[in-house]
Amino acid sequence: MTADVCPLRRTGWAVPLGWAALYVAVIALGRLAVLPETGLALFWPAAGVAALWLLRGTTRREVLLDGALLAAVTGLYFAPAGPLAAVLLAGANLAQAAAVRLVLARATRRPVLGDLGPSLGRPRDLLRLATAAGAAAVVGSLLGTPASWALTGDLTWSTAPAWVVRNACGTYVVAATVLALREARRERRGESLALTAEPRRRAGAELALAVLATAALGGLVFGADAQLPVTYLVLATSAWIGNRFAPWVGALHSLGFGTAAVVVTLLGWGPFAVLTDPTTRAVALQVFVAVTTSLVLLLALGVGERAALTHRLRRSESRATSRAALLDAVTEAMSDGLCVSDSRGRVVLANSAAAELGGADASGRHVHDPADVEHSRIDGRPALPDGLPHARALRGESVAPTDVVRVDPDTGAERVLSVSAVPLDHDTVVEVTDPQDAAGAADPTSATDPAPGPLAVVLLRDVTRERADSRVLASFAGVVAHDLKNPLTAVLSWSEVARDALEDGGGDPAAACAHLDRLDGAARRMERLIDDLLAYTLAGSAELHRTGLDLDEVLADVVRDLGVGDRGAVVEHRDLGRVRADELLTRQLFANLVGNAVKYVAPGVRPHVQITSRVVDDRLEVRVTDNGLGIERADRARVFESFFRSAATGGYPGTGLGLAICQRAVARHGGRISALEGPGGVGTTFVLTLPLDGPTGVVGAAPAADTVAIAAALPLEDPGEGAGPFASSPLGPSD
Repeated sequence: MTADVCPLRRTGWAVPLGWAALYVAVIALGRLAVLPETGLALFWPAAGVAALWLLRGTTRREVLLDGALLAAVTGLYFAPAGPLAAVLLAGANLAQAAAVRLVLARATRRPVLGDLGPSLGRPRDLLRLATAAGAAAVVGSLLGTPASWALTGDLTWSTAPAWVVRNACGTYVVAATVLALREARRERRGESLALTAEPRRRAGAELALAVLATAALGGLVFGADAQLPVTYLVLATSAWIGNRFAPWVGALHSLGFGTAAVVVTLLGWGPFAVLTDPTTRAVALQVFVAVTTSLVLLLALGVGERAALTHRLRRSESRATSRAALLDAVTEAMSDGLCVSDSRGRVVLANSAAAELGGADASGRHVHDPADVEHSRIDGRPALPDGLPHARALRGESVAPTDVVRVDPDTGAERVLSVSAVPLDHDTVVEVTDPQDAAGAADPTSATDPAPGPLAVVLLRDVTRERADSRVLASFAGVVAHDLKNPLTAVLSWSEVARDALEDGGGDPAAACAHLDRLDGAARRMERLIDDLLAYTLAGSAELHRTGLDLDEVLADVVRDLGVGDRGAVVEHRDLGRVRADELLTRQLFANLVGNAVKYVAPGVRPHVQITSRVVDDRLEVRVTDNGLGIERADRARVFESFFRSAATGGYPGTGLGLAICQRAVARHGGRISALEGPGGVGTTFVLTLPLDGPTGVVGAAPAADTVAIAAALPLEDPGEGAGPFASSPLGPSD
């Protein structure tokens, strides 16, 4: 494929030769504008093309090659005018173009022989180009002035100024036009050029109108027979183009209008043609073109820069808004609370979790006056306001997670919060913009903009359940250590006594059997505790298998398995209805309730248990009423805690897990359980709810044909540890 590539392109000569051809064509075009009287051109675009040619190189080799070719082409073109003129003009044009490159390299702090990447996107770029064009024209005049003498044979005081103005204007106008087009193409990246800095409807029609207005004013200024002093009118359309359109449009407009002015002046029309001195005429026209171009481009570049800044501002605002929305979404998704307090202790920012945990709403306003909220330490000591984490953070202290107990002033509910806080320096001025905020700015409990001074970033985490679980775990460890160790000690002690009796050989067999009975009782207590622990764990974590259950059938099975007839107990239930629940947990639930009701009665009292039900919305409310010892009012909420035993049951064996298992079983089914005082102040009534399994008819519970009534002689003494009606039951109650 490389064989088809042009040899000039392979050697890198194609682009320089293209520039050389363009340069020669522009020189020929400029020679058409030469005034016969002085040999000076009214406009010299070749100076601009030479500067652009030398600016295009990106490497040392390219820059040196372009410079050498520029000098050679200039010398060859002007060779017919004589060797001196050719050499001077070649040197002048090369020095002038090189000076443009040098000044721009110094202004942009880039290497002279490297990639300058000239641009025209801001007003200061235009000022740099104007400075470079002026400086380069002055440098070029050092050789250009004698070159003009060599060409015309005439040298006056105005020759050098005329050279400077002509070449500076040519370099400035042409280079500015090309660089504006180049900048526009670079910004659009292959898309069509935009007429305006910001999208605007009917921009093309407005541009056509502006061009027609320019032509009309140009005809008025340059075509009138009597030359009127109205040249300044053309500046109106130039300002219009500069304010409303992109820089490249303004540059082309200025170049086109300037070319037209040169042509009209050469034809002897217009305000510049009336100037008798040819040098003055050329200088005045070129200054007019340069000023018009500067006006248009400065306005257009200023508008473009403002549009770019506005675009960046909108993009930054959009990014900031997106990030703020993302941050809000992240903080709202947090289960932990996050809030910020200012130096006055006001909440200025809070997510929903913090609002729910700390008592402030989502907008940051306190639901309660902080002075009305009671805080204490986990050990019960009161937490003073100055000792709270956020107050310490406002004093510059980083506070590690600290447990604080918060008491809701409305409900009195306690909640344990793990609170950490860090200081955040944020000096700002309070700016209240909302009239509602302004009205409440003096209120320290309202959330407005942060007050001057430091801020405190506070993290809140609800650890109520974790701390409760820790207490349960500690209690569990104590119960296991005590309740397992005691029967284990008994097993070891009585086994040693039994062994000694057997070793003596003459021991009483009845005494040995008594020792073995005590061993058996201790082992059974250990077994019961282990079974209760397993049941408690399963009640909270086992997978539920919901099915339709007839509670009368479940109660009949439970009563039969418990063997309550051994205590002469009476258990009444009738038409309880159906529930949709896990069968194993439901049996365990009623085994504990009925078992406790039969177990915890005063000596000499026959246990009597009555179970009734009624439909409440979509749930079945079941009431289990007994005639037992009852539960003190202060203990009714605590009896469902793990390992809790009331003082009244101290003389009865148990583990304190039975009602905790009941509470877990009911909660797993979405219900509630509570303990109330029994009818007439006797015994206890447990009220629980379970999900219904379809329509259920409920009749007031009363003894009936299906009532389980077991009456037998009531033992008046405790049968002893390890004995009793539940010792061998697979559904033995837990307590």
